[in-house]
Amino acid sequence: MALAPFIDALLACDLPPAEPVLIHYLLIGMTTVLSSLAPEIRRFSGISPDDPHIVEAYWKLIESLIFAGAFKRRSSKDIDG
Repeated sequence: MALAPFIDALLACDLPPAEPVLIHYLLIGMTTVLSSLAPEIRRFSGISPDDPHIVEAYWKLIESLIFAGAFKRRSSKDIDG
């Protein structure tokens, strides 16, 4: 997966001033929650974090919260190759 579009979008965002390392770990935490908390998500919500529709909905949520329209969503086909 090409990361450049995501890095460009992040740089274009109006993020609050913070230590870069904190932003780094914030993004890691957000992007790994579906896998790192999968058993808890399944147990308490009844949804499967492995479901492609859930993954897509979660990524759209991240985009809307963090990237705030800084770039037009690219399909995974565009990103992967």
